[in-house]
Amino acid sequence: MRSASIRRATLSDIGSILANIQSVANERVYLATETVGEDPRKRLGKLISDHEDSLVLVAEVQENDFNKLVGSMTLAKFNWKKSAHVRFFGMQIQPENRGMGTGSALKWAREHPGVEMVILGVFSSNEQAIRLYSKCGFQVEGIARKQFFINCNYVDEASMGLFVKP
Repeated sequence: MRSASIRRATLSDIGSILANIQSVANERVYLATETVGEDPRKRLGKLISDHEDSLVLVAEVQENDFNKLVGSMTLAKFNWKKSAHVRFFGMQIQPENRGMGTGSALKWAREHPGVEMVILGVFSSNEQAIRLYSKCGFQVEGIARKQFFINCNYVDEASMGLFVKP
């Protein structure tokens, strides 16, 4: 695994982030979506611009004297006032760079005064991700049985949560 640097995303990163998400989606085993269209572009732009309540990070590696985007992480706020204290975590990392961790995003969540909980959904077949999230303190809070159909098999979705404030 190469060493990656992590930084807050800018609006100029949107094209590279979406290409990264599409690349991970093309693997057909890690994301529910299979194609990335224009709607995610608009949502991503809003998340990047919302420095107060959301976070978008990119992971880059040095390659041939330039930085190459190899992953992204988001902590998105829901539009509901009743869950203003919760952020939904998403991560898409290129295969050769997986295992870099979620520390930067979780540090932001712990330091943000309005965030108390981080949640995520993960395919039960993605054992590497479940181990990583568990190592970071996430706990399985529920299972949606046969939520997805991937490669001719039903796959459960595990809902995981982490309280970042005592």
